[in-house]
Amino acid sequence: MCHVVIAPDKFKGTLTAAQVAAHVAAGLERACPGLRTVQVPVADGGDGTVDAAEAAVLAAKNAPPRAPGGAAFLPDGQDLDSDLLAALEERVPAGASFGFNHLGGRTWIHVWGDGVDLGTSRAVLDAALTSLGRR
Repeated sequence: MCHVVIAPDKFKGTLTAAQVAAHVAAGLERACPGLRTVQVPVADGGDGTVDAAEAAVLAAKNAPPRAPGGAAFLPDGQDLDSDLLAALEERVPAGASFGFNHLGGRTWIHVWGDGVDLGTSRAVLDAALTSLGRR
């Protein structure tokens, strides 16, 4: 699937950067149904800079927490207890390591090492949860 980042400045005297981005996104989505767009209004330091900065801060504040690339969040309501920790340890590929952390009130795990790709953390977590009947 194709993604397009739309990062316009304002059209001075007519449209704000956010309005330009919304119109461009609407046109692209009409022309290419299913196209994913990301709107990132920008400014050059003049008019509209405060609006663009406020929009960026608001977007970051409202975004869901994200673990590092390749990491996997535990499902809501799941805790990293000793049984799950043992099940994870058994399923981590040979030569790889794993760790965990908390972010935004949720726990994530991350598996890394030789031969580990971005889907490994999710696969290891899913297999561990399934083995414990928690999936």
